[in-house]
Amino acid sequence: MGDHDGLALTVGLLAFLALDAGIEGLEVGAAGAAAFGGSMRFVLGEALAFLLLARDAAAHP
Repeated sequence: MGDHDGLALTVGLLAFLALDAGIEGLEVGAAGAAAFGGSMRFVLGEALAFLLLARDAAAHP
Protein backbone atom coordinates (compact mmCIF):
# COMPACT_ATOMS: atom_id res chain seq x y z
CA MET A 1 0.00 0.00 0.00
CA GLY A 2 1.22 3.47 -0.87
CA ASP A 3 1.14 6.56 1.28
CA HIS A 4 -2.24 7.69 0.03
CA ASP A 5 -4.01 4.33 -0.02
CA GLY A 6 -5.10 4.57 3.60
CA LEU A 7 -6.40 8.09 3.07
CA ALA A 8 -8.27 7.05 -0.08
CA LEU A 9 -9.86 4.15 1.79
CA THR A 10 -10.92 6.44 4.65
CA VAL A 11 -12.39 9.06 2.31
CA GLY A 12 -14.23 6.38 0.35
CA LEU A 13 -15.69 4.89 3.52
CA LEU A 14 -16.79 8.31 4.77
CA ALA A 15 -18.40 9.10 1.40
CA PHE A 16 -20.29 5.79 1.50
CA LEU A 17 -21.47 6.41 5.06
CA ALA A 18 -22.57 9.96 4.21
CA LEU A 19 -24.57 8.72 1.23
CA ASP A 20 -26.12 5.90 3.22
CA ALA A 21 -27.05 8.23 6.09
CA GLY A 22 -28.55 10.71 3.63
CA ILE A 23 -30.71 8.08 1.98
CA GLU A 24 -31.81 6.71 5.34
CA GLY A 25 -32.61 10.18 6.65
CA LEU A 26 -34.76 10.97 3.63
CA GLU A 27 -36.63 7.68 4.02
CA VAL A 28 -37.29 8.30 7.70
CA GLY A 29 -38.28 11.90 6.98
CA ALA A 30 -40.73 10.80 4.30
CA ALA A 31 -42.27 8.23 6.65
CA GLY A 32 -42.65 10.79 9.46
CA ALA A 33 -45.51 13.14 10.00
CA ALA A 34 -45.74 16.02 7.55
CA ALA A 35 -46.57 18.32 10.47
CA PHE A 36 -42.92 18.11 11.53
CA GLY A 37 -41.57 18.92 8.08
CA GLY A 38 -40.71 15.42 6.88
CA SER A 39 -37.81 15.33 4.44
CA MET A 40 -37.36 19.10 4.37
CA ARG A 41 -36.45 19.08 8.06
CA PHE A 42 -33.71 16.56 7.33
CA VAL A 43 -32.37 18.59 4.38
CA LEU A 44 -32.33 21.83 6.40
CA GLY A 45 -30.60 20.13 9.33
CA GLU A 46 -27.98 18.66 7.02
CA ALA A 47 -27.36 22.06 5.39
CA LEU A 48 -27.10 23.79 8.76
CA ALA A 49 -24.60 21.22 10.03
CA PHE A 50 -22.47 21.68 6.89
CA LEU A 51 -22.52 25.46 7.21
CA LEU A 52 -21.54 25.33 10.89
CA LEU A 53 -18.65 22.97 10.16
CA ALA A 54 -17.50 25.11 7.23
CA ARG A 55 -17.63 28.26 9.35
CA ASP A 56 -15.60 26.60 12.10
CA ALA A 57 -13.03 25.30 9.59
CA ALA A 58 -12.67 28.78 8.09
CA ALA A 59 -12.24 30.37 11.52
CA HIS A 60 -9.50 27.91 12.54
CA PRO A 61 -7.27 27.23 9.50
